[in-house]
Amino acid sequence: MHADPPFVLQVGQYSQPFADLCQRHHARCAAYITAFNPWSQPLDDATNTERQAKLMHALAVLGLPCIPGTGRHPRGDWPGEPSCLVPGLSLDNARALGLQWQQNAILWADADCVPHLTLLR
Repeated sequence: MHADPPFVLQVGQYSQPFADLCQRHHARCAAYITAFNPWSQPLDDATNTERQAKLMHALAVLGLPCIPGTGRHPRGDWPGEPSCLVPGLSLDNARALGLQWQQNAILWADADCVPHLTLLR
């Protein structure tokens, strides 16, 4: 995560820096989402970058913060994808955005600040 200070989100693990960030944003939940590689189909860098910029713009229009980061699978068998941590994004809205941007899954955490993998299809 490119937050200040930087930190790593891990599925199923509490993170104090993540909890601190949510507290600073007065958020009781948060989502981590990307627009890269819809339905896990690799796209070229220019298309992925354009999609991510549109996602970030959509979040800004909604008045939601976007803390940039890079999503990586723990096994490292898929390239890292620029992503956004969105404090305050409800699970329903996070699912809707994930589906809108054709993602298979998102990370979402409620007030316990433990991110969970949420499958979308």
